[in-house]
Amino acid sequence: MSDPFLILAPILLFAVVGLLQFVGCSFQAGEAASAPDPTFDPIGGTYSGPVSVSIGDTDASATVYYTTGTTPPSPPGVGTVYSTPLQISGATTVNAIATDPADNNSNVVTAVYNIVPIAFRQFKEAVASDATGASISTPAFDQPVGQGSLMVLWIWYNTGGQNVQVESVTDSENNMGYARAVGPTAGAGVPGFQQEIWYGFVAMSGAGFSVTANFSAVFTGDKAITGHEFTGADPTGSLQFTAANNGATGTANCGPVQATQGGLVFAAAIFPGGATAGAGFTQVSGLTGNVSEYEIATAAGEAMGTFTNTPQGWIAQMATFK
Repeated sequence: MSDPFLILAPILLFAVVGLLQFVGCSFQAGEAASAPDPTFDPIGGTYSGPVSVSIGDTDASATVYYTTGTTPPSPPGVGTVYSTPLQISGATTVNAIATDPADNNSNVVTAVYNIVPIAFRQFKEAVASDATGASISTPAFDQPVGQGSLMVLWIWYNTGGQNVQVESVTDSENNMGYARAVGPTAGAGVPGFQQEIWYGFVAMSGAGFSVTANFSAVFTGDKAITGHEFTGADPTGSLQFTAANNGATGTANCGPVQATQGGLVFAAAIFPGGATAGAGFTQVSGLTGNVSEYEIATAAGEAMGTFTNTPQGWIAQMATFK
């Protein structure tokens, strides 16, 4: 003889589910609660210097556990409780998990950090004396320019008093996105001359790579361009701070501006009578006595663009990158 309860049990279950849905409740069998996933700030990626990484969670009551390396955290036995930002100075994998007060766990999330110092690779430059035209180009670089490289352009010219400046920078591989970092800057101590610093990242490269500065109008006068290739710069938000200055005499300088540890400090200046790089800088260009230079910041803090020159007029600019 059949047990009436066994026959009625499924009917009663469907009735209960139907009643819950009727009053606005949902029913999902077997779904487990979980804590929100932790987040990293900054996100994983390649950086030119040490980074301080914070791990957060939208549930303020959750406890975050983390590990570095290949072993994921598994609270409470595996992992360190997060309390203060992690100082990352080399290639590091960070894994994190959050546990809420009800002992529900989030997913394990991972961020990979690579520290690749910025380094100078090569440069190419050209000057046209008292020439008529609306552009000037570098010769082809000796080595293929690497994809992802930072290209810093130093451009100076004598407009003869005309209202002219650099309108755009292009290259032989049609890379987009070159932008002015600082300038145009003029100075009474170097009459008629201006200079600018532009920069961009190289997405496409090839043999015979060259860079061109395009001016806003045709003019007759000196024109010069120097392209500097650097590797290891952050392709997102690389430009940090800029400064410009000029003088009729004395020692050329500009700044101070902030630089990050491992970041690039780039400076350039033009002179009527010539000069050399300042203390701590590596000189790249000495085109007709003018100077481009760089240094890699050994610590975060203020940086100055300085030069070594006899008293004379000058125009100087600088920019920092990370």
